[in-house]
Amino acid sequence: MLNAEKQVMTKDLHRQGVSISEITRRAGHGRKTVRAVIYKPLAVVPAERTPGKIAPFLPYLEKRVGAGVTNAYKPY
Repeated sequence: MLNAEKQVMTKDLHRQGVSISEITRRAGHGRKTVRAVIYKPLAVVPAERTPGKIAPFLPYLEKRVGAGVTNAYKPY
């Protein structure tokens, strides 16, 4: 799929009345790709993710990896 900038450019050319064939020549993409971009809504940017369950342990894990520990073994 095309990035957001190319999607906007493709939709703008179509709104100006440029044919799908001409858009494919200018953009260098196939007709199916151009049609998909024209007739589907723009891709929505995903929202910021919430911290996961592992977030409280990240400083400890980073310290362990920095010390060279790469396994899950915990000596008692």
